[in-house]
Amino acid sequence: MSSAHHSAVTECGASRSTRRALTARRTSTCGKKKHTERLAMADSVDPESLQKIKMRKMASRGSNPALELLSSNQAKNSQLTFKDVKYSVEERVEFTGNVQDFVSRSIAKKPIKTILHGITGSVNSGEVLAIMGPSGAGKTCLIDLLTLESKNGDSVGEVRLNGETMNKDIFTKFCATVPQQDKHWAFLTCRETVAFAADLYLDIPKEEKTARVDAVLATMGLTGCADTKVGNAFFSGLSGGQKRRLSLAIALLSNPLVLFLDEPTSGLDAAAAASIMKFLKDLAVAANIAIVCTIHQPSSAVYNGFDRVMLLSKGRIAFLGAAAEALPYFREIGHQMPPNTNPAEFMLDLVNAEFTDPESVDEVLAEWAKKEAKSDVDATRREPVVGLPTDYVHCTNCARQVATLVRRHGKLTIRDPTLYIGRMVMFINACVFFSIIYIKARDRKQTQVLARLWLTLWHIGVPASLGVVAVHTYNEEYYAIKREVKNGMLSPVSYLLANFVIQVPLIILMAMCALSISLYGIANYYGDNYFQFMLVYAINLWVYERVAQLLSVSFANPLLGMLVFLQVWFASFLFNGVLVAEDDVVWPFRVGFSILPLKWCFRSLLYLEYSDTTFSGAEIDASDSRGFTCGADNILQCYGRTGKQVLDSLGDNYQSISSANNVGKDVGIMLAIGAVFMLMHIYLLTKKTKAVKLVKSPQP
Repeated sequence: MSSAHHSAVTECGASRSTRRALTARRTSTCGKKKHTERLAMADSVDPESLQKIKMRKMASRGSNPALELLSSNQAKNSQLTFKDVKYSVEERVEFTGNVQDFVSRSIAKKPIKTILHGITGSVNSGEVLAIMGPSGAGKTCLIDLLTLESKNGDSVGEVRLNGETMNKDIFTKFCATVPQQDKHWAFLTCRETVAFAADLYLDIPKEEKTARVDAVLATMGLTGCADTKVGNAFFSGLSGGQKRRLSLAIALLSNPLVLFLDEPTSGLDAAAAASIMKFLKDLAVAANIAIVCTIHQPSSAVYNGFDRVMLLSKGRIAFLGAAAEALPYFREIGHQMPPNTNPAEFMLDLVNAEFTDPESVDEVLAEWAKKEAKSDVDATRREPVVGLPTDYVHCTNCARQVATLVRRHGKLTIRDPTLYIGRMVMFINACVFFSIIYIKARDRKQTQVLARLWLTLWHIGVPASLGVVAVHTYNEEYYAIKREVKNGMLSPVSYLLANFVIQVPLIILMAMCALSISLYGIANYYGDNYFQFMLVYAINLWVYERVAQLLSVSFANPLLGMLVFLQVWFASFLFNGVLVAEDDVVWPFRVGFSILPLKWCFRSLLYLEYSDTTFSGAEIDASDSRGFTCGADNILQCYGRTGKQVLDSLGDNYQSISSANNVGKDVGIMLAIGAVFMLMHIYLLTKKTKAVKLVKSPQP
């Protein structure tokens, strides 16, 4: 190398060294300056503001900000234990073709089928317990019992959280569930769904709440789809995996001590499933919570995310312990896993009685029973945890819940046309159609008296029948509310109050849509009584809305509720007092005239439309017994000059029609009918959303 070249290289190296030194000094000076500024700011800013700044920074970072947020909220250890849990049901009686035999077997005491045979286990904070097993092993029954899911059958055993017997209040306050089916509000975005859940769960400052929402979205990988609507069967939105992560994000907001997940990896690809399980494992440690999940057929990567495994078969335990200890145990009892095999698949095949020799499965179960008999293999892992937190704030008060629900369902009402806006459009179309068909009824003449009567009846009956659509929508809403009530997000009372606040003005708006254009714009109805007419009409719609809501929670399948609604509507239309005379109907069917609303609504609306008007074609005639005459050419269609005379004439043929002012009475009866349906709906919804199945303690 030449001296000139060596000198140039030396000079270049010296220049680089000098630049690095200058950069280091500038960085050091800048760092000291920023540190000094932070100290000065800390002295001048209150601790709460500093915490908010910290929350914003954590929300903006990309690495698991939710774990950092949650880790400071769970200082108490938790321990879920279940001991000797048994579950049995009565066997179904199947029809074999012999009616007498079927009846006798149905009356006789049915044989008992045991689903779970004394399951014992535990999971501590910081752990993930995976319940595995082939189809029919009992894993779904077990997690249903642990989550107090209401179901038929008898359950016996002990389920405790931190030494306290699990009950509804403890579960609602300290536990959360993520069901297998992800049912969210389809017309809300991902961010809105989490934000409303945060408003219901968290009683903290708004800025902190926003930071937590952003953190959870980032952690679950939902930031990119945060402004995408959830979607449903009718329009696309989030993917199946995104919906599953959204369910998990909502559960995390409540900071549970125990988190239950039913098939958390179902619907996800292998990479997403492994990522979810890794996150759950990190979450269990960072947030110090216990996680219990059922897994159907995990991949190797998913299996490696388990801390502990419970393997079930035929309602019995085949293995319970650390995931890493499973293969050595099975090797010890003579079942060596072949090379290049998924450990989970190996164990599931080993205990699957449908595809493996049943005797071999029984031997595996017997080996574990012997191991359990020698010592309590699960009880000595960790010292018992006793006592639940006393300062645990889980959800907001009723007033805030109502306000949040009004905002949420108000937004849903605008975006989802099914329940209200769609029906308003259908009301306008149907009623305008009838008004055009009966266009000659605009003229108040003797020949159009009956036409106006039928036009009024069609306007009452057809829009009321469209309440059948509401049955399906309210059924979906019921299941969403049921899940939120179970997870302690809100109370049924809050939902019912919010629903009433939203429903009443919308029912009035629906009534205006049905009447304003068709009857008062086209059919020339009596405008002075518009508001009274509209209010009576709205009350009738409200009664049918209450019927729809009652039927939406009465049947698990909404189609059954829709069919029953149509039957109720058909009976109302039949018993309106015009199609058939009340005195001609035999008991007990005659009661339909009294307990269904359409008759009372029809009578009042006819009175409001006819009573203060006059009809051409008839003249007042004091010498006539009826007080009016129509001339010799119009004897058959002669109803009267004044509206009350017309009503009396109609009443001669239809006994439900009267010229007396019964509007107040009719409104009172309709309100009473609606109140009965409303109370029945409140009772059923409250009962079903709060229904739990407690595991009974064994008799001493």
